[in-house]
Amino acid sequence: MNRLAEAQPRQMPKTISQLRRAMPSAELFTEKARLLTFQTTGAKSNDELDVYNITAPFSLGTEHYIAGRTEKHDDGASSQTRFYRHNQDNNTWVQDETMPVLGLEDPFVTRIDNKWVIGGVKARPKDDDSGEKNYITHIYVVENPKSIDPATEPTIIGPPGMKDIRVLQLQNSNILVATRPQGKKGGLGKMGAAVVGKISELERGVLQDAPIIEGLFSDEEEEWGGANELYELDDGTIGVLGHIARFDSDHNREYYAMTCRLDFEELTVWDEKIIASSDFWPRHKYKRPDLEKVLFPGGMIIKDRLAELYGGVGDACPAEAQDIPNPFWPALPISRGL
Repeated sequence: MNRLAEAQPRQMPKTISQLRRAMPSAELFTEKARLLTFQTTGAKSNDELDVYNITAPFSLGTEHYIAGRTEKHDDGASSQTRFYRHNQDNNTWVQDETMPVLGLEDPFVTRIDNKWVIGGVKARPKDDDSGEKNYITHIYVVENPKSIDPATEPTIIGPPGMKDIRVLQLQNSNILVATRPQGKKGGLGKMGAAVVGKISELERGVLQDAPIIEGLFSDEEEEWGGANELYELDDGTIGVLGHIARFDSDHNREYYAMTCRLDFEELTVWDEKIIASSDFWPRHKYKRPDLEKVLFPGGMIIKDRLAELYGGVGDACPAEAQDIPNPFWPALPISRGL
């Protein structure tokens, strides 16, 4: 591990208000941010089902795919993950019916030991009248995404209440996992990290016991967040694309795309920054008024000094921003697992 972080003192978490002061201006995104078009099988129109919180594109054979969370606009309980293939003729994303439909929210995709690792969040109503949900991460490890049977038990089932589990195979073949405990250990949501030797070691206890990373998400300001995609960088450090969130004075949710550099041996971070907010995108629909300011990043493709950012805005729309600055420059990813 490169010791670039050695000179970085342990610090109090930077707040959203502090990070916003150095955030890019919305004007810089005017020509770069757009909403993508998805066509879902069985939907009468592109507006019948919301597609959002999408992954960055990945290749399967000669085709390019995106996995996205889909649901009826007025029914957040109907979430499914579908896989969409790129149609180059009209630059749209069309559901591939040969791919599985999974009952999961907020998908992620990577590869470990030449196998596909595909996961998301399973949400079930709590056994009370609160209207709240229980969340648990399901992860499938398969030779081919088309072979996933949604009726079978996933390869890995995370701890109850834990979203935003992300994994990355490092160049030394070890596997880095980012976790997001809540409650007694993680409050509203912290990021933890652990390293294991193989995917079969990612048991519930390892995920639950992963230590918290210092210096992220302010308890005093009641902020929370987690990882969305991990990158091993060519300087020996780890780049993290994640989200940082809070409630505003009217109790509306504010979610931002953030990045930081991680030393997983010392469990410290530095170079934290907000790279985008929901208002960088053209006027868009949102699921509820309290979700208008939500930007949930799904992944990035980094090309030298520039990057492409993918995710969802307003819990309703698929978002892309091209040719934004590489937030880790001058470091470049060795891999994001794909």
